[in-house]
Amino acid sequence: MKIEVATLNKIAMNIIEAKKAQIVDYLKANGHTPIRIKYGRALYLSPMRIETIPSFNVYLDKNQWYDYGSGEGGDLINLVMKLSNVNFFEAVEIISRNIISQRPIVPYFKIENLLRNQVISKLIVYRH
Repeated sequence: MKIEVATLNKIAMNIIEAKKAQIVDYLKANGHTPIRIKYGRALYLSPMRIETIPSFNVYLDKNQWYDYGSGEGGDLINLVMKLSNVNFFEAVEIISRNIISQRPIVPYFKIENLLRNQVISKLIVYRH
């Protein structure tokens, strides 16, 4: 099977984006809110089952999760694979779509103001 270089580059970029994505952002986008955020970790009710005592931890500094109820953990890709019952590449695609849909859209007038401010600041620098 021959794969084009452009396709490989797209896959590689999707994997890089997926690795950078924050687990807490993905969970929030899918309707999960932390019960508590303390000591560098976010504590959730497990998204994998119904429970009343939270057992699902996201370690914010490492961007890793661990579910004490099941003894499983990993990164965002592992979590999406588990939650969606998909393979690695399908999980990366799901995360990439999720990241793209969460990117803020900057209104044109804000871009115009930013550009004008950059020009003004450069004029002030050159004037002195």
